[in-house]
Amino acid sequence: MGIPKTATRRQLVASTIAIGGLTAARSTGALFEAQAARAATPPLSDVDLLGEMLAAEVLAVAVYEGVIGSGLLAPYTEHEAHRALTQERAHVRVLTPALVALGGTVPARPGTPAAVDTALAAGHLPGRLANLHTEHDCVSLLLDLEAIVIGVYYKAMPMLEDPGLVRLAAQIMANEAQHATAVSEARRPGDIGQAVPYAFVEGRQ
Repeated sequence: MGIPKTATRRQLVASTIAIGGLTAARSTGALFEAQAARAATPPLSDVDLLGEMLAAEVLAVAVYEGVIGSGLLAPYTEHEAHRALTQERAHVRVLTPALVALGGTVPARPGTPAAVDTALAAGHLPGRLANLHTEHDCVSLLLDLEAIVIGVYYKAMPMLEDPGLVRLAAQIMANEAQHATAVSEARRPGDIGQAVPYAFVEGRQ
């Protein structure tokens, strides 16, 4: 709808209101369409969410093992990576029976470095075990990994139905944030303030 060059103030106001109404209608329509699309998507079940959480942990174990095995880490960083690996394995031991109890299928562990890199690519992580040449490469890969793992738990918590699983997810997510802090400190030894950049972690989704 055009506005005449010689439009009166009343005509201008009327035209503006009409245009605004059309814009609002379009915006509202888009909002309703988005809501309908979300409603049409079936919600993930506890089995689905547990499967995603366990798959993230299985990958985390494989990546930490690969990074440690590279021999590129300084003693402090290697110590922290070993501690994180121990805890990632503990997460797998806790999540596996929980998933099995609900009838879920335990995700297979990537058996080779190439399989690990394929899984990293599928998760849109830039780093690869095959491209590790310095400790900086290792730390970057681990931080990207932890962001993805944290994001899996952050997404799962509001969707889980079982309160016990919500509590478990929150506990593990907090532990993953600790891993990210410990690994990040390797870039800034002793500077804990820089190693903890965010007050509230959400990860990457």
